[in-house]
Order: sequence, then structure tokens, then C-alpha cells
Amino acid sequence: MSRLLDYLDALPHYLTHNALANARMPGLGQWLLETPEFIQWKQGNIPNNTLWLRGVPGAGKTYLV
Repeated sequence: MSRLLDYLDALPHYLTHNALANARMPGLGQWLLETPEFIQWKQGNIPNNTLWLRGVPGAGKTYLV
């Protein structure tokens, strides 16, 4: 497990984050923030406190988070 964490820590995550942040458009994902499921999750009303975003590859999940 330690080797895996060392490997993940060495990845330049900031490069991916910056590229995604620069590609975002204003208002992107606003619809998600207004869904009843998200509002319930934000208020702590979902039993296991986990909000799952699922979709096919390329659907835009990474941009939303």
C-alpha cells in the first residue's frame, strides 16, 4: 500500500487539474447543483453520505467534480 501511495503522490495532479479548470465554461454543472439528489446530499440527508456520479467515459464527470 505504501508503494501505491508513493506512486500516486509523485503524479503531477496539478497539471491535470489546471488543464481541466482552464477548459471549464461558466455555469458548467449548475444543473447538478440544483438537483434534488445533490441538495439532499449537501444537507446530509443521504444515509451513507456518498453521492455517486456515473456515466459513460467522456460524459463529463471529471469536469463536474
